[in-house]
Amino acid sequence: MAFERFLILLKTKGALSTNAIASELEISNEGARFQLNKLQDAGFVTAENQSSGVGRPSLVWKLTQKGWEHFPKTDLSDQLLDVIIEALGPEMLEKVIDTREQKAKERYHAQIDQNQPIGEKLRQFTKIRNEEGYMAEMKETEDGYMFFENHCPIYSGAKKCNGFCESEFKTFKNLMGRDVKIERVEHITDGDRRCAYSIRLKK
Repeated sequence: MAFERFLILLKTKGALSTNAIASELEISNEGARFQLNKLQDAGFVTAENQSSGVGRPSLVWKLTQKGWEHFPKTDLSDQLLDVIIEALGPEMLEKVIDTREQKAKERYHAQIDQNQPIGEKLRQFTKIRNEEGYMAEMKETEDGYMFFENHCPIYSGAKKCNGFCESEFKTFKNLMGRDVKIERVEHITDGDRRCAYSIRLKK
């Protein structure tokens, strides 16, 4: 559907002006405004004034909660977690998280050769995470790499139990190797629009 491009753009880039959206999607400003107004009427996006210092505030578009919920999720729902905790206790939830972590490590290690340079491992990991619905990106920096996940398919579970996030972070660090320092600098469950990681080789 045509409107998907708008939602994906705002999901991956954050709040953008009409002009910026039109430029990114290579359409006219009028065409962009028409689609954005339709999405606003449907409750997927909202427009707000954003100050950039000097001059008048500019109008930018961003996703609403309905817009965020449009993207796919896994079955780590609040209801499922509540059932596990209530019926089996928090210790069983920890076992579920640990088992999920071990399975993820096995799956990623089977697909990614650990003898490759860090950049190549990260490129392959980015591809896999995209296939899993994380809308992942990477870029090279002066002293290493940045890795981004613009969507969290397990957000509901991660918000309810921080163990899921910490487990995924441990899996990521394990996959990249001991010679690599990874720091999480943005976190969706903390209110950021994405998860972002700084990756550098240890000196």
